[in-house]
Amino acid sequence: MRTLISITVAILALTVLTPGHAEEATKVKVEQNFFTNLGTVENSVARRAYDGASETLQGLTETLTDPIITVDKKEYACLARNIFFEAGNEPIEGKVAVGLVTLNRTQDGRFSNTVCGVVDQKITRAVATQGIVEKRTPFLGTTKETQTVWSKLTICQFSWRCMFVRNPKSTDERWLESQFIALKLLEDSSNYADYREKYADALYFHATGIRPLWANSKKTVNRIGGHIFYSELKKI
Repeated sequence: MRTLISITVAILALTVLTPGHAEEATKVKVEQNFFTNLGTVENSVARRAYDGASETLQGLTETLTDPIITVDKKEYACLARNIFFEAGNEPIEGKVAVGLVTLNRTQDGRFSNTVCGVVDQKITRAVATQGIVEKRTPFLGTTKETQTVWSKLTICQFSWRCMFVRNPKSTDERWLESQFIALKLLEDSSNYADYREKYADALYFHATGIRPLWANSKKTVNRIGGHIFYSELKKI
């Protein structure tokens, strides 16, 4: 006997609009509509399968649904993008950890006190290289000599800020999850309580495929996915 189950799910995902002024708190309205049209269910196996899927989707709907959420739209956009571009392929904990590092820096005093300021922060260093310089004189003609040439090197705190990146697609599940996590982190300090405790002192991270020199002077907090997270060493 054939069973017809028709399920239609319509979700209005979180959308990051063009950022306004950082000081203007903007209400971000999150609406999710869950519509289910169930055809004839003619056996208990199909009913149980449907009920299980329905409960899972209903739980997700209840978690995501907040009729009116007030956050700073610009800070929210910066945090969501930083989570996505740094940890888009990471598990939930990896995304949350990147978000917490960003927020922890706003409270540290050595970084900017805003999310966007932390994300956009760059360091400019003078780098010395040896170059050949040609000189022309009336009597000796053209001569060459080695001179030290100084150039500026810009280093972004978050590597994607020094790269060309495309805007994430609105239907990308990684982007939707990054937005959701950013919203929850900004909305209430009690969200992700376990992760907040675990990464309370985390200020740095790097990809597992590299080992920067600064890592030797930091304390390892955790390794999750493709990143290792660090805090400062406690002074005795």
